[in-house]
Amino acid sequence: MSGTVQAVLAALSTVFAWPTILFVFLGALIGVVTGVIPGLGGAVAMVLLLPFTFVLSPAQAMVLLVSVMGGTAFGGSLTAILVNIPGTPPNTATCFDGYPMTKEGRADEAIGISATASALGAVFGLVIIVAMVPVARQTIFLFQPPEFFWLAVGGLTVVATVGRGNLYRSLVSAGFGLMLGFVGFQGQVTATRYTYDIAYLWKGISVLPLLIGLFAVTEAIRLGLRDDSIEVDEATGPSGDRRSWLDGVKHVLAHPVLFLRAAGSGTIIGMIPGVGGMLANFVAYAQAVKTSDDPDSFGRGNPSGVLASEASNDAKDAGAILPTVVLGIPGSVSMVVLLSGFLLHGVTPGRQLLNENLDILFTIIVALLITNLVVSGLGIVTSRYLIRITRLSTDLLVPFVLVFSVSGAYVINRSVGDVAVTLLFGLIGFAIVAFDYSRIAVVLGVILGPIAETAFHQSLAISNGDPAIFVTRPISLVLVALVVASLVVPPLRRARAA
Repeated sequence: MSGTVQAVLAALSTVFAWPTILFVFLGALIGVVTGVIPGLGGAVAMVLLLPFTFVLSPAQAMVLLVSVMGGTAFGGSLTAILVNIPGTPPNTATCFDGYPMTKEGRADEAIGISATASALGAVFGLVIIVAMVPVARQTIFLFQPPEFFWLAVGGLTVVATVGRGNLYRSLVSAGFGLMLGFVGFQGQVTATRYTYDIAYLWKGISVLPLLIGLFAVTEAIRLGLRDDSIEVDEATGPSGDRRSWLDGVKHVLAHPVLFLRAAGSGTIIGMIPGVGGMLANFVAYAQAVKTSDDPDSFGRGNPSGVLASEASNDAKDAGAILPTVVLGIPGSVSMVVLLSGFLLHGVTPGRQLLNENLDILFTIIVALLITNLVVSGLGIVTSRYLIRITRLSTDLLVPFVLVFSVSGAYVINRSVGDVAVTLLFGLIGFAIVAFDYSRIAVVLGVILGPIAETAFHQSLAISNGDPAIFVTRPISLVLVALVVASLVVPPLRRARAA
C-alpha cells in the first residue's frame, strides 16, 4: 500500500511540475482540434507526435500522448452536436440526439451534457481502473467470442425502438445496414460477398466515410434546400425554448443511474482488447433507449442519448488503459500508439510497469483525468461562441460541411474510393430521411453486424461447431438474460403505464 501511495504522490508531483503540465494543455488542445476534424482522430495525432517524444522523459511523453487521446473524444462530440459530423467513430451515437437538439436551439445544452458526461465518465472509468489493477489479469479474459456475440446482439435489439413507431421500416433499415456490414472478404468462411469484382470492396465498406456521408453530407443536402440556418426546427423554430449549458449539467446530475450504467458499460467494454469504442458507444445508447419511459423520443433530441453516448465514450478510454499496461495488449487503436510509446522509452508493460514503473501508470491516469476536466471546462466556457456556427446562413455552412466531409473522408486512407462512398451515402441518407426510414438502425447494422458475425464464427470454431457454447458459459447466460429482458420488460412496463 505504501508503494502505491508513493507512486500516486510521485505522479502528482510529476504532472503538476513544469514543463509537464504544459504538455497536458498542449496535448488537450491538439486532441480537441484533431477530434473536430473527421478522419484524423487521436491515434493519427499521437502517431505524428510520437517521434517528437524522443526528447522528453518517459513520463512527459506519456502525458503528452494520453492528453491528446483525452481531448479527441470531446472534440469529436462538438462537430457531432453542431453540424452532425462525428469527429471520431465513437462519437457517432452523439449525432443521433445531439444534432436534433441543435436544430431545436439547444446546442449549448447538448454541449453542457457532453462536457459534463465526458468529464464524469473519465473520472468514473479511471477510479474503476485504479481499483481493478490488482485483479485485472484474472478478469480481462473472462470475455470471449460468445460474450462478444451477445453484446453485439444486445446492441442490435435497439432497432425495435429507433424506428419512430414504425417497426417495419426500422427492421428494413437495420437489414440494409447488416448487408452493408457484410460486404467484402470474410476470413472465417473464406468468401467474398457483394464485391461485384470491385477491388475497393474486398476490404469492406470503410465505416467512417459511410458515417460522414450518412450524416454530414445528407444534412448538407437538406440544409442546401433551406434558406435559413441549422438552428431552425419545424417544431420549435428559432424562438423555441432555448436552454443553456447549465441545463445540460443539471440533466447529467439528475440522471445518476443512467450515467453510471453508461459509464460502467463503457469502462468494461473498453477493457476488452480489440472490441473498439463504437461497441461501447452503441451498447450504452441502446441501454438508454431500452430503459427510457419514452423510447420514441430518442433520435429526435432526447438529452439522455447524448449523456449515455458521451459518458461511455470517455469511460471506455479509461478502460482501454488496463489491458495495455497490465498485459501489453492494446485495448484500442490509440492504445497501440501508447504501447509503442512505452516500448520506445524502454518501459515494458506488465510486471515491470506495475512494479518498477508504477508512478508512470499513475502519471497517465492523473494526466488523463486533468485533460478531461480541462477540455470539458473549456467546452462549457466556449459553448456560447461555438453555437454561433449553427446560426450561420446555410449558404455559408453547406460548402464548409461538404469540404470538411470530403477532406475528412479522403484523409483516412488517402483513397478516392472513400470519397465516393461518402458522397454516395450522402444521397442514400437523404433518401432514407425522405422516406422516413431510420439512419440509426442502418448504422447499428453496419457496426454491430460484423462484430456479431465474427464472434459467431470464432465461437463455433472454439467449440468445434457446437452451438451450445452460446448458452452454457456463465457470462453468456447473464447476457442472454439481459437481451431477453431488454426485449420483454420495456413493452410490459409501457403496457402497465397505459
